[in-house]
Amino acid sequence: MKLLKGTSIYLRKAEVTDAELVLSWENMPEFWAISESPGPYELVDMQLTLQQSYDLVACGQVRWIIFTSAGVPLGLIDLFNYEASSQEAGIGIMIGSKLHRNQGYGKEAVALIIQYCRQKKLVRKLKCLIHCDNLASIGLFIHFGFLPKRQIIYKGKPAINYELSM
Repeated sequence: MKLLKGTSIYLRKAEVTDAELVLSWENMPEFWAISESPGPYELVDMQLTLQQSYDLVACGQVRWIIFTSAGVPLGLIDLFNYEASSQEAGIGIMIGSKLHRNQGYGKEAVALIIQYCRQKKLVRKLKCLIHCDNLASIGLFIHFGFLPKRQIIYKGKPAINYELSM
C-alpha cells in the first residue's frame, strides 16, 4: 500500500527522490529536540535513510509524506522501531510549516496510520514519546486513546511515553 487516502490529505511512502524535501524538514532545529537522531543531516544520509524506510517488516520502519489533497507537502509521519515478536512500533509525526499546524492534518494522518496498522495486522501496540510541554501533540494522541505510561527525561526535558493497544 503506497498511498493512504483521507478526506483532506493523503500519505505517500517517502522515496529516495524525496530526500531534499525531507531534509528541509529534518534540518529544522525545532525538530531536533524530539528526533532520535540530532541534526543537521546531510543529503547522502537522508537518501540512505529513505532507502531503508520503505517497509515496516523488512526495515523496521516506514515513512510517509503527508500531502494535502491538492498535492501540497505538509510533513512526515513514521512508524519506527518495529518489533515483530511483540508487534509494537513507535509513531512520530511532524508538520513542517507552522502555517499548516492545528489545521486537522496531523489528526487525519494519525487516523490513517492507525487504520493502516489495524488493516495490516502487523502492529498491536503503538508507542510515542512526547515532551510534557508539547500540548498539541499530547492532545492529538490522547484523542486517539493513547494512554500515558511513564514519565522520563528525554534530551534534558520531561517527557511521557504514551501507548495505544489495538
